[in-house]
Amino acid sequence: MARHIGIVDITTVGSAICQVAIVENAALEDSSGEHPEFSVHSFSFHLYRELVAKSNWPGMADLIVASIGKVCASGANFIIIPSNTPHFHNS
Repeated sequence: MARHIGIVDITTVGSAICQVAIVENAALEDSSGEHPEFSVHSFSFHLYRELVAKSNWPGMADLIVASIGKVCASGANFIIIPSNTPHFHNS
């Protein structure tokens, strides 16, 4: 059975690149054309950009958690966040 992947789309370009890579790798393993199902949620990028500019990491986390809730509600088996910025950690 194919997996159902939830994608938190922070940058649509990054999300699309991620999906293409997954489909290409699935094709290498199985020529049937079967690849995982995708559910993607995206808030407008400007919301993320404003939070980053203010170093508002709790606000960033709130947006990401809201997106995760939406893709989980779609039945996703797991979540991918194909973006570097929200993984930032200031140590």
